[in-house]
Amino acid sequence: MDQRLKGLIFKEYRMMRNFYISVFLLQFAYFIFLGWNAVSIDDLIIRFSLELAIGLIILPATVLFSLNMEVNQMADFLHIPTTVHKKIFVKLFNATIVALLFFAIYTIVLVGLTLIGGKGIEMTDLLQLLLWYCISALSISVFFVAIILLLWSLHQYLKLFIGWGWSAVSIFIFFYVFFWGIDKIKETTMYDQISGWGQVAIPFSSTTQPPFFIGMEHTNGQIILFLGYYLFYTILILGAYFTSVFLIERKLEV
Repeated sequence: MDQRLKGLIFKEYRMMRNFYISVFLLQFAYFIFLGWNAVSIDDLIIRFSLELAIGLIILPATVLFSLNMEVNQMADFLHIPTTVHKKIFVKLFNATIVALLFFAIYTIVLVGLTLIGGKGIEMTDLLQLLLWYCISALSISVFFVAIILLLWSLHQYLKLFIGWGWSAVSIFIFFYVFFWGIDKIKETTMYDQISGWGQVAIPFSSTTQPPFFIGMEHTNGQIILFLGYYLFYTILILGAYFTSVFLIERKLEV
């Protein structure tokens, strides 16, 4: 690994260390809270499974907190002698590690509870559910990270010209129009054609209905997903990312 990149990763870790510790302390505190109110092992497994939805916010929340930490030392962040791509990569890398550790701890706890005495779900079913849940949750998280990065970059750029208040108002309007536009696109025939393209069937033997799989359908022992759906959102993510990079570079020039 490039020494400068490694240095940036450790710098990010030192800056965010207290946030990381807080995330895992809250996670363990929540485990204790759920366990205190559970009436049986199976009840505890169900409670933990439902609360995995918290994992959706870990990645975007970590990136947002890191970006806001940089606001206090924006000049230093902008003038680090490396590319904007590497600066963003470091934040995504560290946030992804935190999210994966979060899911890993949940997985270990759920598997342990099932081995101890869970009777409501088979181990193979549980592992399949956890695997596909993590894939789905990370996919959703990456989209929201891209949107957060775009909104943050746009805010940092606009406030140079119109001030913090008007910039915040502009960001709110942009956020509303952006998702309104996506909803309108989803109503078109073109979107139906794109999102319905590339059907892939993957065996999924679990008899338990998955909690939620974005862009997937669970039917007849299979998970049906459509590559076109992911292509559409990949284009949105890349568009938001490169627009963010452009805005940060423009702020650097100003």
